[in-house]
Amino acid sequence: MQDERSREGSSFTKAVAERFGLLPNFFCSAPAAAGLIDELWAFAKSAYLDSPLPSLFKERLFVHLSRFCEVRYCIVRHLGFLLGEGRPSGDRAATPHTLAQALALLRRPVPDTTALDHVLGRLEAHAQPSELPAPETQAETDLFDALTVMFLVPQRSARARSGVQKAVGDKRFELLVAFLAFVRTAHYWTEMHPELAYEPDMCAVMERQPELARLLLATGEAETARANAELRQTIDDLHRAKGSLRESDARLRAVIAGIPQLVWQAVRGGEWTWASPQWTEYTGRLEENSLGFGWLDAVHPDDREKVVLHWGEAEHLGTFDIAYRLCHAADQRYRWFRTRAKPMRDGKGNVVEWLGTSTDVDNLRQMQERQEVLVAELQHRTRNLLAVVRSIASQTIRGSETLGDFETAFSDRLTALSRVQGLLSRADGEPITMRALLGSELEALGAEEQSGRIVVQGPEVRLRKGSVQTFALALHELATNARKYGALATESGHLKVTWQTYADETGPRLALEWQETGLDREQEELSPTTKPGGYGRELIEHALPYALKARTTYDLGEAELRCTIDLPLAESTREN
Repeated sequence: MQDERSREGSSFTKAVAERFGLLPNFFCSAPAAAGLIDELWAFAKSAYLDSPLPSLFKERLFVHLSRFCEVRYCIVRHLGFLLGEGRPSGDRAATPHTLAQALALLRRPVPDTTALDHVLGRLEAHAQPSELPAPETQAETDLFDALTVMFLVPQRSARARSGVQKAVGDKRFELLVAFLAFVRTAHYWTEMHPELAYEPDMCAVMERQPELARLLLATGEAETARANAELRQTIDDLHRAKGSLRESDARLRAVIAGIPQLVWQAVRGGEWTWASPQWTEYTGRLEENSLGFGWLDAVHPDDREKVVLHWGEAEHLGTFDIAYRLCHAADQRYRWFRTRAKPMRDGKGNVVEWLGTSTDVDNLRQMQERQEVLVAELQHRTRNLLAVVRSIASQTIRGSETLGDFETAFSDRLTALSRVQGLLSRADGEPITMRALLGSELEALGAEEQSGRIVVQGPEVRLRKGSVQTFALALHELATNARKYGALATESGHLKVTWQTYADETGPRLALEWQETGLDREQEELSPTTKPGGYGRELIEHALPYALKARTTYDLGEAELRCTIDLPLAESTREN
């Protein structure tokens, strides 16, 4: 019987040594309880060695968790595996760590309350489960910290468990739980067997590397207990801080609900974590449908690429400031919003989240656009007006024999121009009509005194703003000529002005007829308007056809003057 047990023992130790590359003293303990170590070995294989988790991930995590065991056997032995003294997680293909990598792992600090909160926040932010991270990455550090909480204080680890499960998925989560269970068992076993000695290979390593030995051994029971207590205190602080934060957050959101802006919170890259009730009311999208990048569905399709690109630059710029259009659910139309956000940073200056607001600026934007149009129109009108004044001055000089003649004619024409500008200034609220334009000219010449000799007939017709200025000057020349030399200058004269509208192949048009009867031909021929080449004739026969595409005639008989002006009512592509 003794020989059979000896053979079995030799077979067992050979299998262990074959897997690890050496025989750890751990599996040589409890010789008095035959078969017990076999069960421990079976547990080690299922939860640790044969687990499909990556070999280096398992061995690094084993070393990290062993820092919190008061007995130092596990941390010494498993760091030895990492350094190539044996095989990491029993894997022949695993690449051993360098001394520098091992020291960095042992020196990793225990996270404080703020750091642990950020760690759990990053794990919770995973939209989809991912593979276990590579060694020496931030993702691995985050996972190690959360697993440490689960390992040391499982009764207070609800948030850590939830974060790990979201980050790695259900299957890998259960494999990790089984691994933690074995590490806990290994620690408890070594605490119950303090006589376990370090193997010669690691004694030699520690003798050669005093700094490594200090990290492995000098902490002792007091140091590991202190680290454990610190982590427990951190978790307690985190729970208390979370409670206070929830109360503060509730108060803040109550205040936010009363402001007119759309308010939201996001993490890096513009992934929303919260949206205010105003957002839901305005866009018609529920908060849960707006989280992540769901909020982009409310953005105008033409603006989305610009918004995403701007988010890519936000962390570098330290701000997010952009205008884009959002769909108003009630009206089913897009309105312009100015969106601004500022980053919230931790003690190290890292961006934790973004707090942003979106303000409706559609009305302001429309006002600015209208103002730009008005300024452009004012500049256009000013240039045109100066051109007209120059033309009037030039023509008046050529038609004046004395400075007094020039002064009188030029003043009259500028006054007429001023009346037109008054009409144009009110054109947006008070359309310029044919009757109003003609009435202002006749009234300026005292037409009321001779109303019995004047007939004005025609429908209410709205004139184009672009045609009013030149047209009004032509009417002014006709009216002035009638008052000084024509029908209104004799006792028997009469003035009849009629107009009508019609349409031809060019569109709607206005046809005006100016007819004076009872003229004194000799006096009429003294008029500068009547003379060929005079300002009035030039304006009617040449300027109106060129500037307004008008059709005009000017006929003087023995006792009658007849002038027709036929011009388009629709906007022209060549507006002055």
